[in-house]
Amino acid sequence: MKYTIAIDSFKGSLSSTEAADAISDGITKADKNAVIRICPMADGGEGTLEALTTKEERIRLLTKSATGKKKFGYLGISKDYAVVEMAQAVGLNSVRIEERNPELSTTYGVGILIKRAIELGIHNILIGIGGSGTNDGGAGMMECLGARFFDRTGKEIKDIRAKDLIDIRSLDFSLVNQKLNDVDITIASDVKNPLLGVNGATKVYGPQKGASKEMVSRLEKGMKHYADVLEKTFGVVKRDYPGAGAGGGIVYPLLFLNNVKVVSGAKAVIDYQRIDEYINDSDILITGEGSVDSQSKNGKTIDVLCNLAQNKKVPVVIFAGKCENKEETLSEYKCIRSIRTTSEVAINIEDSKKNAREYLSILAYSEFSKT
Repeated sequence: MKYTIAIDSFKGSLSSTEAADAISDGITKADKNAVIRICPMADGGEGTLEALTTKEERIRLLTKSATGKKKFGYLGISKDYAVVEMAQAVGLNSVRIEERNPELSTTYGVGILIKRAIELGIHNILIGIGGSGTNDGGAGMMECLGARFFDRTGKEIKDIRAKDLIDIRSLDFSLVNQKLNDVDITIASDVKNPLLGVNGATKVYGPQKGASKEMVSRLEKGMKHYADVLEKTFGVVKRDYPGAGAGGGIVYPLLFLNNVKVVSGAKAVIDYQRIDEYINDSDILITGEGSVDSQSKNGKTIDVLCNLAQNKKVPVVIFAGKCENKEETLSEYKCIRSIRTTSEVAINIEDSKKNAREYLSILAYSEFSKT
């Protein structure tokens, strides 16, 4: 039989590739004639680079962290496109807790990755948004790409940080437009937050990045001022665009450029890997993630893949760490043959996470021995 494994990571336990390999091991023990295609999955955030590129396609670059310190990160260069994973440069997890200060944050490091892709002659760039430690509205990234910001005296603001947004009186994106004129940018993000307000970038995600209540108030004021200047400059309002607040607002300034589109993270990964073509040639599709819950139905990996499989009449087996609403999920997607969770064989949650690889292999063997 032909199997396509398109599974997301089990956060805290296994990467998408590791989870797929474990399931593949179980299948090959159960079905000696199995033909298996592995397509690692991600939702546009951390793990997107691994899902869309091989080790040989990743370039190690000196970039900058969310605090502006030098650090190494990876840029993915495939034959047809480049993959920029925001978290590779400015990921929150790469900043020590005691050093987290959203007011001093910058997305300059993301700009370095994009700039390098352009220098290599790439005309199609996918930017995976998620896991960032920044709240500068993408100003640092834009500065790296050639944008200029000026204060009330006309002096250029250099090495711009989130705290500096309040001081911007004018800006110039002309060099950015020239640099990106023949480059198509796809932003992969599942976040639908607007830039400002109670559901905006700062008030929702700022505290997670280390902002105090007082700091959140200052950052929100600066972000609003930044939006006022940008929208006055371009003559169009973008602050309420669904997803403008993703990644600490990094999506927002990109919305003013040509050749930029925002898509669901899961859909972007599926499209770039052409998984729909593989499903056509499969007898069974295998997908899943660490936790299957109500959020899994909102355009996430499982939702998109199950809908594809349902249209193509290909049965689906889901593997997960846990599934909150098993009967509801089975009812929602008629294509699902079964849902297997590591909790079936694990002693407890700790055991489930620690031995996830072994348990996934056991479950796959059990499931496909009866195929």
